Amino acid sequence: MSRPFDVLPDVLPVDPVTKEACMDRDTLIDRLVAENEEFRRLRSEHHDHDQELEALARTSPLSAEQQWRVSELKKLKLMAKDGMEVIIRHANHGVTA
Repeated sequence: MSRPFDVLPDVLPVDPVTKEACMDRDTLIDRLVAENEEFRRLRSEHHDHDQELEALARTSPLSAEQQWRVSELKKLKLMAKDGMEVIIRHANHGVTA
């Protein structure tokens, strides 16, 4: 069964404990952005929530509805980040020599 990361560069750092090849986090994220639709969706959602939070942060004072929205956006942003982390961990464990 083929894994999405079977094609690896010739030289990868090796985990000293497992002795398995590992990909640096930025390279892995770049690969996930290119190859994983769910990761792209979560990353886009995270970015959108962050942009809306920044816009609300420039508003003063916040209405009760805006305060609720800030709270909701923080939760949604965290959920998106958690989803991306699950995908990263899963992909990282799939990268072996």
